[in-house]
Amino acid sequence: MMTYAVATVNTQYIGMGELVVARDDGLHLGCVGLGSCIAICAFDPYTRVGGVVHVVLPTAPEGRSGSAGKYADTAVPALVTALRQAGAHLGDVRVALCGGAGIFTTAVSSAQIGQRNILAVRHALTEARLHVVREEVGGSEGRTVLLHLDTGAVYVRSVRQGERVLTYLGGMV
Repeated sequence: MMTYAVATVNTQYIGMGELVVARDDGLHLGCVGLGSCIAICAFDPYTRVGGVVHVVLPTAPEGRSGSAGKYADTAVPALVTALRQAGAHLGDVRVALCGGAGIFTTAVSSAQIGQRNILAVRHALTEARLHVVREEVGGSEGRTVLLHLDTGAVYVRSVRQGERVLTYLGGMV
């Protein structure tokens, strides 16, 4: 008789405008159905602190409050604060980006929102001095992304390309 060990893995899906930061080897953080939205996956390989934020739009309207993760210009500072509070060393944090598609070929505004999100997130990350290791942005198809907090692996899935490893933020080759 054979005995099998089963690892328990929890997946927490991050909704639009939400931000989650954790240190848990058995946790995967993910965003499902990214179209023009951007998932920012951040990971400190030394402290094993990671986070995902699901950015919806490039900039917060003046005078409006809401979820800090909804807008690129507020999401990145909120992510930095949460990572720091969880024990990450910002100089060691590695970032992967996914999303920003123009998924409706007849809707010019959708393509523009995706491109504007890409530019706004890149700008905010540069301002925060966070290093983007890898990105899969733009294009015309939606994606799902998962950050594995045990290894720092970032997996991307799309209809045309299937599931694949985007990068290892944990430094493994």
